[in-house]
Amino acid sequence: MTGLPCVAFLGPEGTYSHQAAHELFGDAARYAPQHTITDTFGALESGAQYALLPWENSIHGIVIDTIDLLRDESIGTSIRVRGEKTIGVQHCLLVRKGVKLSEIKTVLSHEQALGQCAGYLTKHLPHATRIKVPSTALAAERVATGQGEDVWCAAIASSMTVALYPGLEVVKKGIQAVEDNFTRFILLSTGDDTSLPTPPSERSYPQAIVRFSYPQAAAAALIDILTVFRDGSGCSVSRIDRRPSADGAPFDDVYFIVLRGPAAHEDSIAGFNPLSIYLDNVMIRLRIMLNQHASRPVVLGIW
Repeated sequence: MTGLPCVAFLGPEGTYSHQAAHELFGDAARYAPQHTITDTFGALESGAQYALLPWENSIHGIVIDTIDLLRDESIGTSIRVRGEKTIGVQHCLLVRKGVKLSEIKTVLSHEQALGQCAGYLTKHLPHATRIKVPSTALAAERVATGQGEDVWCAAIASSMTVALYPGLEVVKKGIQAVEDNFTRFILLSTGDDTSLPTPPSERSYPQAIVRFSYPQAAAAALIDILTVFRDGSGCSVSRIDRRPSADGAPFDDVYFIVLRGPAAHEDSIAGFNPLSIYLDNVMIRLRIMLNQHASRPVVLGIW
């Protein structure tokens, strides 16, 4: 057990981050729950080989804490982006075994989960008090271990928590108002030489992330810089994110360009990766264009 790699995730156990990590690594890793996204990233400096960070939600958009951490200079050097994992967020109503829907007096969960399930609660539990707690997993734990009046509490959480906290059962699955609710996670590791127990990409095409800064006072137009990403080999830009500079320079921005290569097929040449060749050419041209602005573009990872 101690020889297994350590994966840090946003805890506690039973969160959707834990579910994503377990779906990616299964029993081939040890899991280290962390209190915050920043703590999860910091675990890479204290012994964890991997960190799984929530990157984007299909309803709420980009996770600011994660994208800001990608500005750290260690990413692209000692730490690399190695892959991603997308899971569907399906909220379940959980109770202690034997508790009926009509007996529920209080519903516990994270405020976002309570909001996403407000329609169901209003219709089926109009008189139940809604109480916010730090995480959906903590809500499940409190219901599982509750005494006295807490016996009549319910939790909104992942179905995974039923296996973690004996005594719970699912009253209803998928009680969120929006069915198409997905969260995408980004996987970081301490270098490219850290082997992955499962394929790092869940897609049929390779991807990469490039980071560069662009001073507001730069003479060259941003659109001119972005032309270096044009290519005829089937590689393309799939998304662009922008955040303020981490060095404190006012209104100087950091850009994150996610690139995708052509999908693999039966006629693909073994060992030939068009995205790697395309990326080499892009980085040469990008360094030349940004050199006058003392900006150093970096490949954060390819998978």
